[in-house]
This record gives sequence, C-alpha cells and structure tokens, in this order.
Amino acid sequence: MSSVGEILKNTREAKGITIEQVAEATSIRVLYLEAIENEQFQLVPGEVYLKGFIRNYANYIGLNGPAMVEKYKEQVEANKKHEHPVQAETNDIKHQQTEKSGHGKAKLAKPNTFDIMSLLEKFLTKRNFALLAGLILVIAAGSFINSFFGDKDSQPAKTKQAAVESVKSESADKSQVASVSKDQNGIYIVKNAANIEAQVEFSGDCWTEAYADGKEVFVGMMSAGKTVNWKAEKELQIKVGNVRVAKINCNGQPIPYAPDENGIAVRTFKR
Repeated sequence: MSSVGEILKNTREAKGITIEQVAEATSIRVLYLEAIENEQFQLVPGEVYLKGFIRNYANYIGLNGPAMVEKYKEQVEANKKHEHPVQAETNDIKHQQTEKSGHGKAKLAKPNTFDIMSLLEKFLTKRNFALLAGLILVIAAGSFINSFFGDKDSQPAKTKQAAVESVKSESADKSQVASVSKDQNGIYIVKNAANIEAQVEFSGDCWTEAYADGKEVFVGMMSAGKTVNWKAEKELQIKVGNVRVAKINCNGQPIPYAPDENGIAVRTFKR
C-alpha cells in the first residue's frame, strides 16, 4: 500500500507539476513539501500545520484533501502498532537489567551498626574527649581575640593610608591641570592636556573657519546663540569674521582679543 508521501509525489509528477509550483500556489515552503513527500513528518513544525499542509497539497493536485489527512492518521496509528512490540521488548530487557543490577547491589555488605558504635566508644574515652574539648576552646578563643583586637589595630592604618592616597590624588590632579599660554609668535601652547579642546560661543551672526590637525572641520556662517566645540590632537586654528560676537575658550580658559582687534581674528593653538 502506498504511503501518503508517495501518493502525493507520484500524483504531482504524473500531472507534470513541479514542487515549486505547489509551493507558490499553496504558500507552503518547499522544505516542508519535500519533507511530506519523503515521510519526514518531524520536520514540519506541529501536527496541526502538518495536517493542513497535507490537505492543501492534496487539494491543489486534484486529490481529496480531507481523505488524504485521514489516510495520514491511519498510517501513523499503524506505525505505532508496529513500534509497540519492539518498545515492550526493550522495556522488558531494561527491567531485567535493572533487577540484576539491584540484586548485585544487594549483595554488597552493609555496615554493622554495632561495629560503628564500638569504634566510637573506644575513641571517645575521657582523655580523648578532654583533648577534643580543649582544642575547640583554643580555636574559639583565638577567633575571638582576632576579631576583637585585629580590626581595631588595622583600622587606623587603613584610614591613614586612604588619607595619604587622597592627598596624592589631589596633588596629581593639580599638577595635571591644563594650561594655555601665548608664545612670542602669537601661538597659544596647550600643556598638560590629552587634546586641544576649543569652545566658541556666538552672540551674533559670524563667518567662521576651523581647521583641526590640517583638516577643514568647518567653513561657513554661524548664527547668533550657537555654541560649537572643536577638538584637535596637535594643532587647531580658528578664524572668526567678527571678534565682537565670537567668544573663544581653549581647554577651559578664555582667549582674549587685543583692544585694537576689530573684525577678523585668527587664533592658532598647538600642543
């Protein structure tokens, strides 16, 4: 008797229908259609989907879909009946092995309670008991002394060490404050800083140019109320078209303009 998968596949091929055509017409993936034809039903996600796929597949190629689903159920039941005797035989074998294993374990000698009590009585003489009690007392006393005096002695040292580290940290921070100074060529030198960081605030519209490490980062008109930040590793140059509306800060320090500076101004920063 032909199986469900064989009937579907043989009918499809006899009518010259490709499996891709079935997939397109039924919206069932080719992977699942091939699994049904090859009787690999476990590849289809769920029994409900599997029965629906079989019904739609059969209807599309001209077969009776519900009848094909019933045939699938009968086929599954028949397979279960064939599998049950084998399963029962396997279970019997496992049961027999378990019983044998259990008998083997039963043959192992059990410890005699009387023998254990005799050993305990021999060990727990008055002398041994006194030694054991004394040892416990010594351990307990040592633990108490360590907890009572140890923490008090170490606490001042820890506090002092923390204070020293705090002072060192503050000193290091002070020594690493960034400084910006102007050299004889009018260039601003930035020290104690990982980068050159400039901020420009605009109180009015202003033509502005900025170049970081030789690369253009901005050229255009800045509007009033805008604040921009630029960063460079080695050199930063800023050009503003109106010094009266552009306020420049470099690494947290304001960069002043000369009293006679009007209109265009250029500021170059190096590290």
